[in-house]
Amino acid sequence: MPFASALSKKPKLQGAIDEIAGSVERTLKGRNPDVTFAFVSHHYASRFEELAESLKRRLNTKVLVGCTGETIVGGSLECDDDPAISVLSGVMPDSVITPFHLSFEETPDGILCAGLPEEISDGRSKMSAVFLFGDPYSSVPASAIDLFADELPGVP
Repeated sequence: MPFASALSKKPKLQGAIDEIAGSVERTLKGRNPDVTFAFVSHHYASRFEELAESLKRRLNTKVLVGCTGETIVGGSLECDDDPAISVLSGVMPDSVITPFHLSFEETPDGILCAGLPEEISDGRSKMSAVFLFGDPYSSVPASAIDLFADELPGVP
C-alpha cells in the first residue's frame, strides 16, 4: 500500500494544490489515492469549499477527509504563521473507507456521542481502524471513546 505526503506553503490556492498534486502523483507513480487526509491553515478559510473540491478532483482521490490546524506539519517543516496545506494520500485498493461525522448531545446521563453509520457498526468483524479528527472546542473525546468501545470493541 503506497502512501505519499506533500506540503505546500504557496499563498495562492491553485498554486498550492498544483504543487501538492504534482508531488503526490510523482510519488504514487500515477496511481489514484483511495484516501487523502488534508490539513489546512486558516489562511485559506474563505475558500475551504473550493479547496476541498479542487483537491479531491486534482488528486482524483476517492475519499478526502481533513481539518484545519493552527500549526501545519509536513516532512521536516512546521508552519505556524504561513499559509500551508499538508496531505497524506494512500492507495488502499482492497479497503472500504467510510467517512462520517459524529455529533455530541447533552443528556441527563451526560454528553453522548452519536453518528456512527449503521454499515460501520454492523461490519465489526471487517473494521480495521478508525481515524478521528476532533474539534477541541465542541468534541468530547471520552464520549467518542465510549461509543467506539461499545460499538467497535478492540478496533484501534
